[in-house]
Amino acid sequence: MRAHLYLSFLPVFIFWTCASPNTQKTSLPPLPPQVKESTPAPAATPTVEKSTPPVRPAPEVSFARDVLPILRKLAPDCHTAEDMAGNYALDSYEAVMAPGTDSVPNVVPGNPEKSLLYIYLQKGHPFGKKPDSAQLRIIRDWILQGAKNN
Repeated sequence: MRAHLYLSFLPVFIFWTCASPNTQKTSLPPLPPQVKESTPAPAATPTVEKSTPPVRPAPEVSFARDVLPILRKLAPDCHTAEDMAGNYALDSYEAVMAPGTDSVPNVVPGNPEKSLLYIYLQKGHPFGKKPDSAQLRIIRDWILQGAKNN
């Protein structure tokens, strides 16, 4: 019963304190019309430009000088014109660029990820040697550079 009595006086008390002439209300002065309320701009900080070293393109890779020796070292006794293991020869530029018997081309100039030669070399030859990362990078760069006969 007492709680009900106190609650009934609550709205009267709130109205009385808000309408009381002794209550000092503090308010901010209105903003001028051209100034809109927003977050303050951060203090200007000096910008330091980071210099990045220029990206040097890979040196031009030569098939005869760089790629063919790697292929001969990885498969010295197979993948030749005399022994076309898997119907795939690696002993000349023409043989490497010949269309493959698989659905994936042997070499797609400019795109190593779609070139059967690069895909197989990444996995490693099942009976031969796997190229090290430097050899694989040379073959990848050669394909990216257009797989030229140079």
